[in-house]
Amino acid sequence: MMQDNQNQSQQRRKYFASLAPEGVTALVVICLGYLAWRALEGLPLSLAYLVTAVVLVGLGFLAFRFQGWISIIRWDVWRHRLFAAIAKLEGRIAKSPPWLTRVEKIPDGYLLFVRLRNGIAVGDLEAIAENLVSAFKANKVTIHRGDRGDRAIIHVQKEDPFGGPPPTVPSNYFQEALNRDIESIPIGIDESGRKVSMKLRAGGVVVAGLPGSGKSNLVHLLVARLVGIVGAKVYLIDPKLVELAGWKVRATRFGTSQEEAINILGEVVVTMEERYQELERLGERKIGIDTAPMLVVIEEITSLLVGQQAKFIEELLRQVMMMGRAAGVLVVLVAQRPGVDTIPASLRDLAETRIAFRTSTPDMSDIILGRGSAARGFDASRISSDTRGVGYLSTGDGEATLMRCYYVGNKTLATLQGKGNLLSPTTGEAH
Repeated sequence: MMQDNQNQSQQRRKYFASLAPEGVTALVVICLGYLAWRALEGLPLSLAYLVTAVVLVGLGFLAFRFQGWISIIRWDVWRHRLFAAIAKLEGRIAKSPPWLTRVEKIPDGYLLFVRLRNGIAVGDLEAIAENLVSAFKANKVTIHRGDRGDRAIIHVQKEDPFGGPPPTVPSNYFQEALNRDIESIPIGIDESGRKVSMKLRAGGVVVAGLPGSGKSNLVHLLVARLVGIVGAKVYLIDPKLVELAGWKVRATRFGTSQEEAINILGEVVVTMEERYQELERLGERKIGIDTAPMLVVIEEITSLLVGQQAKFIEELLRQVMMMGRAAGVLVVLVAQRPGVDTIPASLRDLAETRIAFRTSTPDMSDIILGRGSAARGFDASRISSDTRGVGYLSTGDGEATLMRCYYVGNKTLATLQGKGNLLSPTTGEAH
């Protein structure tokens, strides 16, 4: 016990010694301010102005050089909290606490950038995340890997990141549709307020969740982006005759029945084969950005996969999703309340990109994102019904990002569907 106390005392001495440069700076600033105040009492007015100017310039330089003494004090507070939380623990991490290198303010809290020492791994920090919650008086603490093996980022969440109004579509969002490169299309923001993008050339996409969770808004966002590309082909299939009907005049083909779905998918297959023949002639493996993309969106896919022609539609979809990547064909399957028996695993497995909006059970999250996702913390059933457009985005790497989609308002949507100038700047509307 005595040895432990001595170790903690040594750690505290090293810690406070590390604060010396910042502490000295703050002390100098305070002393300069006090001396200036005392000096002004007995000086002539002109000289007092001169002294004041010199002191203000000096303080301004120090504030600029060290980002302000208030920031320094706040930095010291975070260092103290981090040290205090880890000093009470046992094991290697208590003997070699991470070194705080930077603090960044974000909409829902703070990002603490730390350097790990003496073989401490990111997993060791993850193991003490609950201790950091109480130490930082936070709602949630998440540990992320840094850009190097000895770097980590501690996300201290103080507020609900999605508690406010939904993010509006950037003003130049649809103007950027003139660019045929759809490798990375922004669709919303994450918990830190940073832009989240989705790669549309990744083959298939599964979008699922309960009614009113935000699926249709995302689909409108993707369709609006694609129809703005000159030469792009957009095929829409909507058995419900509700969600996609407004895009009928802008779509290359629009269908509602199983027969129309078969015809549309057959046309897509023919176009794919023509593109593969062209690739073979050119000796290329996939099309470039100079070739217009193709988008196939199927609303409520489960209603098409029942009945006599369900197997045929499933086979056509599997063929398009398997071979469409190199040909620049993207397939988006949209479903409500997905189940093991509603969307065949053979189709789900071909979709590298999956988005789970609010679900009713953790099992439903696993069906959308992959087995074990809910147990790893990606449980869409825990998303509040008060925050539409929030969901987990998975790109096939085993991890998922909690994000909130940009919102497309009704007036903006009407303009995009052909009742105005598609490429005019829009800002969307709040709920």
